[in-house]
Amino acid sequence: MIPMFSILVTFGIGHAQSVSAANTARGKTLGASSVQRRSTIEKPDLRPIMDKWAVIIGIDKFQNTSIPKLQYPSKDARDFAKFLVEKGNFAADHVLVLTNEQATLGKIKEVIGDSWLPQRARKDDLVLVFASTHGSPKEIDVAGDNFLVVYDTDPSKLFSTGIRFADLAPTIKDRTGCDRVVLLLDACSSGAANVGGKGMVRTSNFDVAALAGEGQIVISSSAADQRSFESKRYENGVFTKQLIASLQSNGSKTTLSEAFRNLKEQVENEVQFDRKQTQTPVMRSRWKGGELILISVPARPRSPLPDLPSASLVIEQPSNSSEDFKQGKQLLDAGKYAEALPLLTTAALDGNAIAQRFLGWMYERGKGLPQSDTKAFEWYQKAADCGDAKAQCNLGTMYHTGKGVLASDVKAVEWYQKAAAQGQATAQYNLGFMYDSGRGVPQGDTKAAEWYQKAAEQGNADAQCNLGNMYEFGRGIPENKLKALEWYRKSASQGNATALINLERLEH
Repeated sequence: MIPMFSILVTFGIGHAQSVSAANTARGKTLGASSVQRRSTIEKPDLRPIMDKWAVIIGIDKFQNTSIPKLQYPSKDARDFAKFLVEKGNFAADHVLVLTNEQATLGKIKEVIGDSWLPQRARKDDLVLVFASTHGSPKEIDVAGDNFLVVYDTDPSKLFSTGIRFADLAPTIKDRTGCDRVVLLLDACSSGAANVGGKGMVRTSNFDVAALAGEGQIVISSSAADQRSFESKRYENGVFTKQLIASLQSNGSKTTLSEAFRNLKEQVENEVQFDRKQTQTPVMRSRWKGGELILISVPARPRSPLPDLPSASLVIEQPSNSSEDFKQGKQLLDAGKYAEALPLLTTAALDGNAIAQRFLGWMYERGKGLPQSDTKAFEWYQKAADCGDAKAQCNLGTMYHTGKGVLASDVKAVEWYQKAAAQGQATAQYNLGFMYDSGRGVPQGDTKAAEWYQKAAEQGNADAQCNLGNMYEFGRGIPENKLKALEWYRKSASQGNATALINLERLEH
């Protein structure tokens, strides 16, 4: 049996459909002096959740072989992500899954603090992070902290190679500006066989109440003096499996409180019946505002910017192409990257902008040579300076994400504008996104709608989705539900996940 623990932390919960009664804050009497107590009605958080984003992590094997392997974390992660997309009204491109070798300390920090969440989530959104892996007890850390064990954690250096649990949610809040963050942690602990030895074992040291800070909800899979179990009936942890079921136990209107009541009952019953043990999920809350319905449809879901610079390999070549370029491109199209490299390099050094862009793409993806964002940026810069619109768009994205160069939204906008002026559809969409979110330029719905319109008319599915959103809510253009449906349908016909959610919401 593998002992586990899981917690759910929620900050500043609120949604559009249900608002709880306001909390009452009372003053305190200090010393012997008489201080009149005051009651103030705290303003409930009435903001709707505009959009939802999720980072899903599952690790069952580790680089350090002294860390015991686990059975189900990567499957738990995939199952939970599947649930969010299919039942939880999270768009597929709003959910990022990292398992095993992908879930290194550097990658997780990059996703949470640099390139993924901060580039997508906004203040009025909801961010959810699910992690299934080992957890460390406070006894094996010099400062008594608990850590998440990631793929490349060194158990003897938890502080420098693990993720301190107490830092995770505050980091997300600080880096994204989003004050509604849900953290679901299924941290399985096992090992530490020898008496007096140190290892990944769970002891009775996990104080749920201490984790429930202002505006937070904490749900633990079991009390501090209990173990959490993996199921004998299916290939999941009991808590994770029952959580998925409980979040939809009352249909699309299931609140977190309702889900917890069902979760607690089902986990207790299954563990008692199968193992003759007690496992009681625990919930502590100090939040204020409306109830959270985790699977509810967000108010204004939108398509994000592309993860990486836009497509660089297209069937094109300048009229004055050299033989080196022609042969190099044929090899590149055939996937013979190492053979294409010297020929394209020669063409690029001769000033062929498309060859320069191709080299940028090869460095960016590590095709035929070691991956290097810095080198990719250098070659995109050369091609962009020659006026290549796709390279200009790619350069803008590298400035926006901070890959290969110091991040700068202002510089990103500059390059998007140059590419958009040449009619490059992805750049037009990206420029609309920057105006929509107020990054690198003053926020402007009218400008955002203008650029979304240009890109949408060229068939850009993300722009079509976001233009539909602008029409639906009258942002930057007159409200028009029929126009919204028209653009959502066009986007959805290309498989855009966010448009599919919006379309289903409006049509039903």
